[in-house]
Amino acid sequence: MSGLGSILSIAATAMSAQQKAADVTAHNIANVNTEGYSRQRADLETNAPLFLPDGQYGTGVHIADVERMRDTLADAAVRRETSQASGYGARRDILGQIEDVLGEPGDSGLGATFDAFWNSWSDLANDPTNGSARAVVLQQAQQVVLRFHSLDGGLTDAADNARERLTQNVKQLNDLTTQVAQLNQRIVSAEAGGRTAGDLRDARDRALDQIAAIAPIQVDEHDNGAVAVRINGMSVADGNAHHDIAVDSSGGTWTLKIVGTSSTLNDVGGTAGALLQVLNQDIPGLRSTLDGMASSLVQYVNDAHEAGVSPDGGYGLPFFDPNATTAATIGLAVTDSDQVAAGAGANVDAATHTGTYQAGNNDVALAIADLRDAAPDGPSLASRYEDMVTQLGSNVASLDRSASVYQTLADQATARRLSTSGVSIDEELTQLIQHQTAYQAAARIVGVVNDMMQTLVNMG
Repeated sequence: MSGLGSILSIAATAMSAQQKAADVTAHNIANVNTEGYSRQRADLETNAPLFLPDGQYGTGVHIADVERMRDTLADAAVRRETSQASGYGARRDILGQIEDVLGEPGDSGLGATFDAFWNSWSDLANDPTNGSARAVVLQQAQQVVLRFHSLDGGLTDAADNARERLTQNVKQLNDLTTQVAQLNQRIVSAEAGGRTAGDLRDARDRALDQIAAIAPIQVDEHDNGAVAVRINGMSVADGNAHHDIAVDSSGGTWTLKIVGTSSTLNDVGGTAGALLQVLNQDIPGLRSTLDGMASSLVQYVNDAHEAGVSPDGGYGLPFFDPNATTAATIGLAVTDSDQVAAGAGANVDAATHTGTYQAGNNDVALAIADLRDAAPDGPSLASRYEDMVTQLGSNVASLDRSASVYQTLADQATARRLSTSGVSIDEELTQLIQHQTAYQAAARIVGVVNDMMQTLVNMG
């Protein structure tokens, strides 16, 4: 029944509830700078009332739950935009590394090296008997060879970088999905009594945010509080189970596969997807272009050079090694400047590869020098190289713009999420004062009831 004891009981529930609510507020303030922390709120509910003949009487208050302030739609937006930004940024970084290796425009680039090579042949054509001019031709040719080797090495370094980053990303992804599965189990256990495990959920959401940067994910929550995580519809974590991913390069194509199955993750986005695109498309495409240029250079120069006779009487001799036609292998066949042919000779013998040197002839040197502006079967080497450099630069600039756009969208989505889940010191201090005031008022009730009891005792 209602009475002084009931009032004391109500005051006790009030003091207990306000103390616990103040604990929650203190926890919020303590974690104001904790990354991924979601503001918590004590959910106060009235106790079940007493129904007496003269009316219904309240029995106080209790903490029904400690709620976590979180917007799942904002979470999805943050992860979606972060995945895009990370993917564009990762691909931009690798292609930017390759752009630096090309060194264009600049004196050390292949374009400038080509120019010096063609110029050396022009100089030889102007003075075909000049031994120093032939030596310069040989020197500049060697520079072309070294530059091709350097560019191929740069592509190899970029590919190694991309593979290493991909391996690290997949390892991190596996660690994170394991963590999600473990947190699922702990959350289900902690929430079995109907209470929210806010800090555990924050830890899981931080892991999900990190996974999303590596690869886009779909997250579905079960009724028991556990989540299922999918990448392109394929499960990587569900409840307390998870599935590791492995990097696979069988068949010459880099892919991601679910360990223990034949399932392949196709069209992956995020950082992992960008690195796969670099390894499977960008670098092979650039290498194919460079190899094509090296092969064409060998063919064009050799075809012209084999028509001439060198000062040492050699005829039909290649200038570049005809069996080395890639950027990685290209090399010279001539080893001495006297083997450089500037023009046609006389009395040539194809069987013995000999002929009579004609000192004033320069038709071979002119033909090779003319390769600067035109090729026998299509665009010049300079034009092909310029197109490759221009396309690469355009790709890097486009990726940089896209990364900036999606990073801005991710920042905006993060700001929207923080408007719900972020801790405001001003708001928390206001809440703390309210809890303090309520606690003091409940304590005052205890004092009043004590006075009332003393009055009753004195009446007796």
